[in-house]
Amino acid sequence: MKISKKDKYLLAILLISILMISVDIIIINPMKNKIDNLSYEKEIILSENTKENKLNNVQNESLEDDILLKVEKEINSLANIDYINKSVYLDDNGKESINVEMKINGSIYNVFQINEALKKLNMEKSINMVEINSIPSENTEEEGLVTTDSVECMMTISVK
Repeated sequence: MKISKKDKYLLAILLISILMISVDIIIINPMKNKIDNLSYEKEIILSENTKENKLNNVQNESLEDDILLKVEKEINSLANIDYINKSVYLDDNGKESINVEMKINGSIYNVFQINEALKKLNMEKSINMVEINSIPSENTEEEGLVTTDSVECMMTISVK
């Protein structure tokens, strides 16, 4: 039996299409199913993680407030606190960072004791910025001299 060229081409096209369909059925469909299953599991895990993160954020907020209260308690016995502010932002890595900024007044000796109070809270290495300015009294302002030991201190501490 002789097969014409036209029939050979049709036979080749038929064999190629059967081969493509069988590859699709045998290899590609199971892979697609695995990918779909993995993406479904990923969604489940991500939804569980977001639930856990929400719970952790609530717990962390109460912990941070406790840290602020502890800092205030330690420093309040040493100097007068004008204000304490907490700022939350995302750093370069996308992680949440918390800074505590405070302004306090008191004697210079007590202001230097704040570092000891922060050591009790294991936060002495978290200090980012300290700015100390003297507060002139009314008598020394007239004479142009500053002899008082009262100072004003601005301090920034990284909590996280």
